Amino acid sequence: SEFELVQLNKNSDNKMEVFEKELISYHLNISEDGLLRASYRNEELMLDCITSGDVKKLDIILKQMNMSSIGKMARSDLKQLEYLAVSGVTLATRAAVKGGLNPYEAYEMSDMYLQNLERCRTSSEYIHINMRSMKDFASKVKACKAGNEYSACVKKCREYITHSINQNISIGHMAAELGYNRTYLSKRFKAETGFTIQQYVMDEKVRAAESLLKYSDFTISAISDFLGFSSQSHFGQHVKRFTGLSPSEYRKKNKIVDFMTK
Repeated sequence: SEFELVQLNKNSDNKMEVFEKELISYHLNISEDGLLRASYRNEELMLDCITSGDVKKLDIILKQMNMSSIGKMARSDLKQLEYLAVSGVTLATRAAVKGGLNPYEAYEMSDMYLQNLERCRTSSEYIHINMRSMKDFASKVKACKAGNEYSACVKKCREYITHSINQNISIGHMAAELGYNRTYLSKRFKAETGFTIQQYVMDEKVRAAESLLKYSDFTISAISDFLGFSSQSHFGQHVKRFTGLSPSEYRKKNKIVDFMTK
């Protein structure tokens, strides 16, 4: 009815008035606090580094970044850093996908970082996760772009291994799934990468183990089982062969987020 339309318009006008008052109040508060919002160009440069896989340039930008110039998103300093980190991980994820990182892998990484943020208790922990996520996404994109030099069959093989890293990967089964002759796939893979498929699978399993040892609090036994090793000792042998350290030694030395214990 006409009356309802009038009331709806009044409500909309009232909401706009409240919003404008809040916006004016926000501007006054940040002016009093001496805060200046970081330029959009700086954000663009940072995300461009992730999209292009330029890890060195990103590192320089992150070191120069002033966290106090981001704007005011919350009254609490910790909540401010939490919001900043969540938005940072989200933007970095999208930039990485734009740069060619497989969306499945990108969103898995995003989930991991967001879960880590839930356990942060100090400013330095929030900042660390925010910076670490951006560098890791840029590194992943860099590796992905390097992988673009490979032929279609080798790319498919690498993607298959990434998605099946927690399984017992059979070359014969993989070749059949991808629609290639096993001998042809094995020879092509070795010629282009310099590794046999078995060697590459083990490399990737150990890399996955390194990430889990650094970023999760799963037990060593659970990580071994998850990655499909026949035994914990077998797992330990391969980790030591690649890193020079036993799984427990590697975790103790490289644990990034020591605040993750519950």
